[in-house]
Amino acid sequence: MDRKIVYPGQIPLETDLLLTNKFAMIGIARLAEAILGSSTFLYGLECQPCRHKSLSVHISEGQIYSLEDTDRTSFSTLGADTDSKILKQGFAKAQDIELAPPKAPGHSICYLLQVKYFDEDTGEMVLPYYNAANPAAGYSGPDNSGKAQRTVRAGRCIMDLKPGGSAPTGTQKMPDADADYYPAWIITVKHGATSLSERDISMHPGAPFMPKDGLITALQHAHFTIGTDRGSANTYAVTFQPAIKSLKDGMRLYFRATNANTESCSLTVDRHPSHAIVTSEGQALQSGSIIKGSIVEVIWNESQSSWVIEPSGCSEADLRKNFLSLKGGVIDGKLAITEELTVGDSKLCSDGNIEGERWRKKGTEKNDLFSWMKYQEKISGNENAWSYCEFNSGLIIQGGLAERNSQDTIITFPAKFPMRCLSVQITFQGYSAKSSWNGIISYVTAREFKILLGNDEKKFYWHAIGF
Repeated sequence: MDRKIVYPGQIPLETDLLLTNKFAMIGIARLAEAILGSSTFLYGLECQPCRHKSLSVHISEGQIYSLEDTDRTSFSTLGADTDSKILKQGFAKAQDIELAPPKAPGHSICYLLQVKYFDEDTGEMVLPYYNAANPAAGYSGPDNSGKAQRTVRAGRCIMDLKPGGSAPTGTQKMPDADADYYPAWIITVKHGATSLSERDISMHPGAPFMPKDGLITALQHAHFTIGTDRGSANTYAVTFQPAIKSLKDGMRLYFRATNANTESCSLTVDRHPSHAIVTSEGQALQSGSIIKGSIVEVIWNESQSSWVIEPSGCSEADLRKNFLSLKGGVIDGKLAITEELTVGDSKLCSDGNIEGERWRKKGTEKNDLFSWMKYQEKISGNENAWSYCEFNSGLIIQGGLAERNSQDTIITFPAKFPMRCLSVQITFQGYSAKSSWNGIISYVTAREFKILLGNDEKKFYWHAIGF
């Protein structure tokens, strides 16, 4: 950015201040152009129904960025500068604009709110001037004429309401923007209307609005490359905000399809000609390649003059197959697997069995869940001595029918408890003679237990549990 140099003791010139302002304006304009490019953009200027005026709209403050002559007319003693153009910034204050309904019954009218950039010299006032003949008595205005002069060159955003022709509702047409103006909003007013709603106001499809949340947020949200499909099945027509000025080889665009395709299809981007949508091999799309409601990604191929669809998801045909696409997809409802389902090195078989290293038994080739479960428990023995072992949890339950050997009888467990026996219970087998003693278990170990019995207690059942 250029800067004006002045020196101590120098007689100041009006051009020093004028050039300082001009250099600053050019520097900011060049920075804006480096970020936004040379296109025209609008920011702010939101249009809503006016709350306190029935048939009026309220336009919020905002600005326009437009490529303009540096100075179309003289800037004080600096002459006009039309050799180069810069991206100027014009401001607009909030204002209310009144509309009139059509007079014919059953008619409607479309109003176009259009805007443009304008340099306005304003701030008129009578300035004091130096009087060389009598420095103590200054002049009022140039040559002591008392004439007021403009003191500010303001960049303005000028708004204008252009009405379309009155026509039967549904057939009214939107007027085109005038020369040097840019379209912003469309307001539709019906005959007999006494108020407006948000449904009556829409952004013009060609309005060059910047996102209201700023460029960083817009880039994160892919605001500039996601468009709205306004076409029909097989003839997709997508508008972007702001509109795509030119097609560049390799550029990626996205849109949510309003309809599924039933055959080969085409895409129209803003006001560019329609071009075919093809596969990466250059083939026409088959029916169901684009799913209704899905987000479609396309890449412009300059050499083929066509849009290449990016296979980033499942087509409807993929979802009807026994196997899912390798790129995955979203499935609603039931999922039927008619063959094997593989997850890593494991697989779910059609009979419900699961094969995987987790289930491999040492010393065997078996590595399935059913075989593994067979080895997790063991039942052996007979009525006199039996045991149940569960290897996965370590639980052991065992029991049997024993006979008194002497006053002290030791019973050895069929299976030794690896850790300990938790409990032993007994019950007599039942004889005609009455029991003269209560059976007493005197000690229990992991391998055996001792029981004290009288002469009449001949046989008894026992039951032990442990791990």
